[in-house]
Amino acid sequence: MGRDLVLYPKGADKAELVTFITSFDNVQKTSNHLWDWPVGTVHYFWFDETDYRSTAGVEITIYPVRDDERSIDSGNWAMHVRNTYSATWHDVEMLNRILRSGRKRFGGDILGDYGKNRYAPLWVDESTPISRGLAWVYNMSHRNISAILHALPNELDLSQVEDAKLTSLLRSVDPSRVTYNGLVPFLVSIMEFYFRNIFIILLKYDLDARGRIEELDFELSESEAPIEQTIASIVTFQNLRNTKRAFKKWLNIDVQNALDGHEDNWQETLWHRLGDLIKYRHDIIHRMSVNTSFSREEFIERAQLVEESLNVLLGAIAQKYHLDLEDIQS
Repeated sequence: MGRDLVLYPKGADKAELVTFITSFDNVQKTSNHLWDWPVGTVHYFWFDETDYRSTAGVEITIYPVRDDERSIDSGNWAMHVRNTYSATWHDVEMLNRILRSGRKRFGGDILGDYGKNRYAPLWVDESTPISRGLAWVYNMSHRNISAILHALPNELDLSQVEDAKLTSLLRSVDPSRVTYNGLVPFLVSIMEFYFRNIFIILLKYDLDARGRIEELDFELSESEAPIEQTIASIVTFQNLRNTKRAFKKWLNIDVQNALDGHEDNWQETLWHRLGDLIKYRHDIIHRMSVNTSFSREEFIERAQLVEESLNVLLGAIAQKYHLDLEDIQS
């Protein structure tokens, strides 16, 4: 779902529209599009990486007007502009700027989700580079967990099998259980992605961390990669102790304390259970250990464990930096 608007200029041809779009900074040509477009269509994409201003960007498609659009007073070419509802204020503002500038230059009308010649509504933007960066990492991680849960195959339906031993035997050779084992590393990779990118984002904008970075040795500061990525590359984020050490050293954030919470039984803490999940992943990757008793329900529990851990850590970070947690998670 997203915002979809079309500018129908009165006299612009394809070359003029292409020149107009490519005059904007941060615009790149893309090769394809999921939708079915007429022959001759060209696609562009605007995205601003500065301070995490963009999360969705703006898609721009220049296409020959279709027969069913001929009743609209326009020329032979139109410009479709869209972004998703997860877009930032900056994404939506750019969408409006493209349409407004295009209509001013070429004339014509805008039709779309908000009515004739109406632009996408903007809101009071209280986001910061940190909050936008965290929102991007949060949405990317949870979207991937949701996607894998949606695609998760079901186990064999053995409801008609009455013999308990036969049921147990069939469960042990159920190919779906091999799949569940194989997807455990994917869950751990989401956790690693989350830790690593949050660490990089906070290194960029935490004032104390910036002060420490300025004191780094010359060799490290002269790396071709951004300094935050160079520091992060030294940390193994699949290792909870390394992750804890890095967050504490650079950001004064105690990841273990956040994930331990107020649980009396240490074996039930998120920290301990994540450690078990990482060990399970290690056995699968390095020992080819496939547990045929690992059920669909157990995999879902592990996915929920990762989701809950990400949410709890995000809450602790939002509290430290005085951020609106609901805005980040929206």
